[in-house]
Amino acid sequence: MDVKTAFLNGFLEEEIYMEQPVGYVQPGKENHVCVLRKSFYGLKQALRVWYYTFYEAMMAEGFVRLIKDHCVFIKTRGREICIISVYVDDLLVIGTKAFVSETKDILKRRFQMTDLGGVSYLLGWHIERRRSERIIFVHQEKYTT
Repeated sequence: MDVKTAFLNGFLEEEIYMEQPVGYVQPGKENHVCVLRKSFYGLKQALRVWYYTFYEAMMAEGFVRLIKDHCVFIKTRGREICIISVYVDDLLVIGTKAFVSETKDILKRRFQMTDLGGVSYLLGWHIERRRSERIIFVHQEKYTT
């Protein structure tokens, strides 16, 4: 799943000022500045603000963050499991079918997202699934040939 404009979701904790954007300068207020309330692309802290916005959303939904990898969140419900792996603004959501579907719906309500379907390529890894044989191939053939 891809989070659209992920860095625009978070509120800033500190006060940040910026010049008025070109085309939005008000006559008579040319020397005024803007106070930013929300994060945006280009800010040094934009990724951190987005991550903590996502983290808080996952905690509110009952997910637990892994101690050894803060970009992996897990939630269990009886024999069902849902795992979310975060890489910048891309999410890999895996688990039992119904739980994954429910989790994706929750994520879509909270953030503007695009569901890219089943994963076949991720961070340089090619992933092939053969469901009928219950086999998953993970390789980097592109880098070895």
